[in-house]
Formats: sequence, C-alpha cells, structure tokens
Amino acid sequence: GVTKFITTPVPFPLIQMTRTIILIYIYTIPLILLKIEGTKDFSEEWVWNCISTFILTYGFMGLELVAIELDDPFGDDENDFDTLAFARMVFEDTYLLISEADGEEWANKLRKKMGCQEGPRNTSFSSFNFGSSSS
Repeated sequence: GVTKFITTPVPFPLIQMTRTIILIYIYTIPLILLKIEGTKDFSEEWVWNCISTFILTYGFMGLELVAIELDDPFGDDENDFDTLAFARMVFEDTYLLISEADGEEWANKLRKKMGCQEGPRNTSFSSFNFGSSSS
C-alpha cells in the first residue's frame, strides 16, 4: 500500500521529458498566439496575447509546482501529511473505545503501556511516546 507508494521512484526520464515539454510549450505559446498575417489593429491584439500567455504559463507552472509538492506526501515539508497527528487521533479513538467497552481501568493501562499520562479522556498528546516498549 503506502510503503510501495513511497518507495517506488518516479523514472527520471519521465520527469525530464514533462519539464522539457512544459518549457517548450511555454516558450512557443506566444508565437502560436500571434497571427502570421498582419492585422490592422495590432496594439489591441498584443495585449490579449500577453494576458492569455501569462494565464497559460501561470497555470502550467502551477501544475508543475503542485506535482513537485505531491511527489513525497509523507515527508517533513509544510504541505505533507501529518502522520503523527493521524496516529495520535487513532490512539485517542482506541482509548475512547476501550474506555467505553472495558472501563477506565483498562484504558489507563493502555495509556501506561504506551507511555502516556493516565487520566480519563486526557487529550494532551504531547506526552505520547510512540514506539517505546515500557511495560
């Protein structure tokens, strides 16, 4: 699942070719938008050509930057998934389920085993010590 997604590299030639095609497209779009034939009112047409070129360039470069950000969604960047927060949320849900099903005593034992402070429905996650093997 997720491990295969993270560890499977994107082939470099694919990245190289997509960036090359984007650059060629961005640099040739103004030439395509210009009419080969002379126009009578060139002063108005070049403004629209510049605006449309800017919008297309902005869109394609934005898509490229989004693709770069989404390349590794489980890293430490600002836009990556906060996997520790997800783990904390799952732990808190598990604690609440055990608390409702088996009582506070067993829920507190789970918290103690996980290295957390004991207490009914304690939501301070700063004391969690995931991965510790304390008994």
